[in-house]
Amino acid sequence: MRKISIDDVPLLIRYANNKKIADYILNIPHPYGEPDAVFRIGYVVQGFKNRSRYVFAIVLKERDELIGEISLHLSDDRRRAQLGYWVGEPFWNTGIATEAVAAILPFGFDILNLLEVQATCHAENRASWKVLEHNGMVQRLATGSILQYSFTGQEYKTRTAGED
Repeated sequence: MRKISIDDVPLLIRYANNKKIADYILNIPHPYGEPDAVFRIGYVVQGFKNRSRYVFAIVLKERDELIGEISLHLSDDRRRAQLGYWVGEPFWNTGIATEAVAAILPFGFDILNLLEVQATCHAENRASWKVLEHNGMVQRLATGSILQYSFTGQEYKTRTAGED
């Protein structure tokens, strides 16, 4: 994970310009072009500045190239956050999304001192809910085709207590 920069625009376009991704990610239109990517970078930078959202590039370990995004969007009281993520289709079912979620949770709980991280996904997006469950998130509610997951700070501490 690293901060997203304007240099990421070409790869952001390459991977986000995918109907399958747009179908599941609310703020990714299809088609996705340069104006969308440039706007997105500005949105990301502003979120870091006002500490309301933290959006990071998911990168391959071998190369420092964006292949997706992972984010925490903070609630107004800055005690809870909505987790979001996506990876480019060539990287689906590789464990990268699972690793990215595992990497951002300590940032949320240990650095931002969140009380809870929440996430939603479509029920038919099995890969996405498996990522959440693998990282200890618990399904709390199902509303139609949307599954709602969360992970409390206490659950996080219990899960990570034996890792020290």
